[in-house]
Amino acid sequence: MENLDEMFGEQTIQAKIDAIKGLMNCKQNVGTPIKEHMMKIMAYLSEAQAKGPKIDAATQLVMVFQTLSKDFDLFQASYNLNRKEMSIMELMKELQAFENIFKGSGFKAEANVAEPGHVGKIGSDIRVTAQLKF
Repeated sequence: MENLDEMFGEQTIQAKIDAIKGLMNCKQNVGTPIKEHMMKIMAYLSEAQAKGPKIDAATQLVMVFQTLSKDFDLFQASYNLNRKEMSIMELMKELQAFENIFKGSGFKAEANVAEPGHVGKIGSDIRVTAQLKF
């Protein structure tokens, strides 16, 4: 009986590792609908939690943000400034609303950031500029 527990225990650990690996390697391609991407992420999260400890809501959101394409950089900046608590389903709805607002509008957010040591001569100011294109 102990051998069966060991054998199935190893399978459970491997399944958990596979689910977490899938989540870590999942990146949204530019142009992929957010709903499609979020459904994939939620499946990985569900599988990982079913085979191991629960992942709290804040950690789930951080994990989701790490998988998003550059299309959602402005959304992430807004979220970080406001820091409102939400569930993963509420996040998906917010991301869909953001996507619907800016889809097809030609909106593109760009940020040019100069780092110290990479700008002009020694002692020059650090300049940060942002451009919003509509």
